[in-house]
Amino acid sequence: MHSESEGVEKPLSFRKFLERSTSLLTVFGIFNALIIFSTSISTKTISSGLSVCFLILSILVWFEISWNAFNQLNVSEGIRLSTLIKYLAFIFFAFMIEFFFILFLIKNHTTFVIMFGYLVAYMTLTLLVCLVVFKLIRSRLEAVSENKMILISFGVILASMGYTYAMLKLAAPLYFPVLVELIKEMAEKYHLNL
Repeated sequence: MHSESEGVEKPLSFRKFLERSTSLLTVFGIFNALIIFSTSISTKTISSGLSVCFLILSILVWFEISWNAFNQLNVSEGIRLSTLIKYLAFIFFAFMIEFFFILFLIKNHTTFVIMFGYLVAYMTLTLLVCLVVFKLIRSRLEAVSENKMILISFGVILASMGYTYAMLKLAAPLYFPVLVELIKEMAEKYHLNL
């Protein structure tokens, strides 16, 4: 006879969770260390760019670790209170690490963070517009040939490029001074007369 508990998934102990998540935790630590290291680079624009990129990668790893921890909290069999507290504390303090890195980058690299946030928001909006256009086209034209789909895709890409140009024109006051600063830093570094 089968017992009732055979089909029920048991939560991992916090120790086993940490053992299974060792690779993710190591990558999380490495990306956070790279954030700190990249702030010591003398070229401010490159330092800002690397810091933001490493932060985004670190946040992605944090999401994966947190998702795994939340999955342990959602198992069907009950979880001990002490284990629950450990999981919640782990998720909270990992979040606080990312939160303070975000504050640090905003304080030290404000222009770049604003520019990067604008770029991410713009890319997301462009992707959503393209998805909506494709969905509308697909729903209206059930039997669209492959050649027509390629032409439609090309048209959406061209429209997106026009939209990109307009957005970059609007955002020029944000990114143009940063580009000028980067060019000046590189010219000084390599002793170029501009």
